[in-house]
Amino acid sequence: MALPTGTLLGPYEILSLLGEGGMGEVYRARDRRLGRDVAVKLLAERAGTNPDLRSRFEREARAVAAIDHPNVLAIHDVGEAQGRLFLVTELLAGASLREAIPPGGAGWKRAAAIGAEVADGLAAAHARGIVHRDVKPENVVLGPDGRVKVLDFGIARSEPDPSEIGTRAETAAAATEPGTVLGTVGYMAPEQLRGLTCDGRADVFALGCVLYELATGERAFLGPTPADTISRVLHFDPMEGFSSAGPDAFRRIVARCLEKDRARRFQSMSDLAFALRLVGEPDDEAREFRRADRSSPAKGAGPPSVAVLPFANRSPDTENEYLCDGMTEELIGGLSRVPGLRVASRTSVFALKGRFQDVRSIGRELGATAILEGSLRRSGDHLRITAQLTSVADGYHLWSDNFDGDVRDVFAFQDEIARKITAALGARLGTSAATPLPRKKETASVHAYQLYWKGRHLWGKRTPEQRLKAIALFEEAITSDPGYARAYAGLADCFLERGGLPLPARVIMDRARAAAMKALELDEGLADAHTSLGRVLLYFDWDGRGAEREFRRAIELDSAYAEGHHSYSHFLLPAGRTEESLAESRRALELEPLDLGINTHLGWHFLYSGDFDAAVAQCRFSADMDPAYFYARFYLGMALEQRGEIEAALAEFQEAVRLSPESAEAEAGRIHALGRSGRVSEAREAIARLEPRAGSSIAYEVAVALVGIGERELALAHLEDARRDRSERIVDIAIDPRLRPLHGEPEFRRIAAAMGFAA
Repeated sequence: MALPTGTLLGPYEILSLLGEGGMGEVYRARDRRLGRDVAVKLLAERAGTNPDLRSRFEREARAVAAIDHPNVLAIHDVGEAQGRLFLVTELLAGASLREAIPPGGAGWKRAAAIGAEVADGLAAAHARGIVHRDVKPENVVLGPDGRVKVLDFGIARSEPDPSEIGTRAETAAAATEPGTVLGTVGYMAPEQLRGLTCDGRADVFALGCVLYELATGERAFLGPTPADTISRVLHFDPMEGFSSAGPDAFRRIVARCLEKDRARRFQSMSDLAFALRLVGEPDDEAREFRRADRSSPAKGAGPPSVAVLPFANRSPDTENEYLCDGMTEELIGGLSRVPGLRVASRTSVFALKGRFQDVRSIGRELGATAILEGSLRRSGDHLRITAQLTSVADGYHLWSDNFDGDVRDVFAFQDEIARKITAALGARLGTSAATPLPRKKETASVHAYQLYWKGRHLWGKRTPEQRLKAIALFEEAITSDPGYARAYAGLADCFLERGGLPLPARVIMDRARAAAMKALELDEGLADAHTSLGRVLLYFDWDGRGAEREFRRAIELDSAYAEGHHSYSHFLLPAGRTEESLAESRRALELEPLDLGINTHLGWHFLYSGDFDAAVAQCRFSADMDPAYFYARFYLGMALEQRGEIEAALAEFQEAVRLSPESAEAEAGRIHALGRSGRVSEAREAIARLEPRAGSSIAYEVAVALVGIGERELALAHLEDARRDRSERIVDIAIDPRLRPLHGEPEFRRIAAAMGFAA
C-alpha cells in the first residue's frame, strides 16, 4: 500500500507516489531541513525482512554514493523508518530514454551524443570498481536541460580481481524477465547470461544494445520468448540488419560493443566515450580552425609507413602490462632504424590504446600504410608473443607469427620481429632497404630492462604517487646495471615533474641535472636526455643559450622526437622568437597528431603569443579529444578570459579545478577571472585559502590571483618570491597575458630581466 501524503520518514515528508515495482515504491518527498524536493525509494515491507533483498538495497546505496559524476544519479541519504529501509536521491525531471526513443530511432548523431554521456557516467562507476550490469533505456533519464543521468545501480557489484574473470560462476543467470537480479534479457552480455563473473565490458555490451536501439528504434536482440532472446544474444549478429544512416565509423563502434567475445570489445568505457565523441562533428569554430591549420597526409604519398599498436597483455598477471608497453616501444625504435620506413610515434599509437582498432581508420589517423598488432603472454619466465602485420589499403594480412621462449630472450624477440616485419614490407621498401640498422645494446641485464619499463609505465600515469614508485624502479635498474643510460634519462624525467615530490626545488632540479648528465656521459646520443638537460637549463638555471643548445642537439639526433620540438618551442616563445616557436609547435603536432599535450601546447602558443581566437579554437579541439584533460580546460579558460568571455572562462576554470583539485594554477586562474568579473570579495576569500602544494612554490600563482583584484604591489612581491624559489612558471613572466597590468612597473622589469633571455 502506498504511503499517504504527509507521512514522515525521518526528516522527509512524502508528497506523492512517482512509481512502484518489485523492490518497492518511489516517492516525491520534501526534505524539511534543507527545503528541497527529493526522491525517496522505499524498500517493500516483505523485502525488509529478506536478507538478500535487503543486502541488494544496501549495495545500491553504497554503489551510487561512491560515485560523484554529473551523469550519475546523486544519492543524498539512506535510512530506516518504521521498520522500512529507504534511499534518498536527487529528484530527476525529464523522461527515461525508453520514452524518448521515437519510432524509427533518434538517428546516429543523437545516439552518439547520448551514448557518450552514458559512457562518461559508467566510466566513473568503473573507476570505483562498480559494474552496473543493468544498462538499458529505462535506467537512463534525459533531463529538460539535456543532461543524461544513469540510475538504478541496484544490481551493481564491485568489480572482481582481473585474475578471477572467467574462472568462477556466480548465481546462475536464469533471469528471464526484465528487472530480475542479474539483469535484463536482451541487454545482458553473453558472459552475463552464462553466469560468468562480469567486469565493465558487460556494461559496454549493454550500452552497445542501447546505441543500436537509439539509432534505429529497434532492439538489437529480441525474440518471441525470453529464451529466444537469450539465444539471439549468444549466437545472432544484429549488425547484418543495422542501418543507422550514418558513417561507417559509427557502425563499427556499435559492432565492437556487441562483440560476443569481451576481449574484442572496447576495453573501457572511457575509450568508448572517446570514440563516440570522435565520430561526431566538432563545433564550428574548432572545425574551421582544424581545416585551416592542418592537413591530412596525402593518400598514397610519401614513404611506406607502419604504426605499431600497443601490444595487448594476455598474461594472468596484469602487472605485465609494462612488458607489453616496453615491447611496443622497442619495436617502434627498431623499425625506426629501417632506412626509408616512416614509423608512427610512440605517443600517437599509445593514444589509441584499447580504443577501436579498425586498421583503415587507424591508418587515416596516423598516415600509416600498415598496422602491426600483437599480444604478449607471460607465465613465470616463459613468454609467448604473437604479432601480425595488416595492410591499411585492403585489410589483408601481410605477415603473422608466434614467438615462444624465455623472458631472458626478449631482446632477441624484438630483433627477430623487426627483421620479419621489414622482410614482409620488402616489396614496398625495396630489397636494399629492408634490414634494420643494428640496434645498440643498451643493457645486458634483462632485470634492469624490466625495471626500466616498469618505471616508464608508472611514470606515464603522471601522478605523484606513481612517479615516486617510478623513481625507486629507475634507481633499482641503475643498481642492477650502472651503465644503463636510459634508466638515468627516466630518472631525470621523473624529477623534472616537480609536483608532489617532498623536496625543495633546488634539490629536485639538481638531481634531474645529475641524472640527465650521467645519461649523456654514458650515451651522448640519447635525444631524450638532451631534452631533459635542456629543460633543467631553461626552467631552473635560466641559461637560455645552454637550453637552446641541448634542444637543438636533441632534434639533430632524432628529428622525429616530438618532445624535443615541444620543449624547444617553450624556449623560443619567451625568447621573443614567435614564428620559430610556432614552427616547432606545428612540427611536434605533425609528429604526434593524437597527443593531448601536444595539441594543447599549440593552444598555449597561440594564447601566450596573443592570438586568442586561435587559442580558443585549438583548446576546444583538445577538450573535444578528451573532456577530462586538465590543461585543455585550463588554457581554454585563460583564452576565453582574454577574449572578454569571463563567465565562460569561469566555467572552464571551475571544471579544471574539479578535474585537478590539487592544482594551484587552476584555482589561481579562477580567482583572477573572479576579480576581473567584479567579484572581488569572493576572490579575496579564495586567495586566503590558497596553500602551498607539496614540493613546489605557488608564489607565481598567488601573484596571478592578486593581479586579478588589482593588488599590484603584493603581486610584485610574490613574483619576487617566485623568482627566488625558481618557480617553473616564472620563465613565462614576460609573455603571460594575465601579468600585462604589471609591465610598466620598474620592479616587474627588474624581475623579468633576471631571466635574461626571457626579458
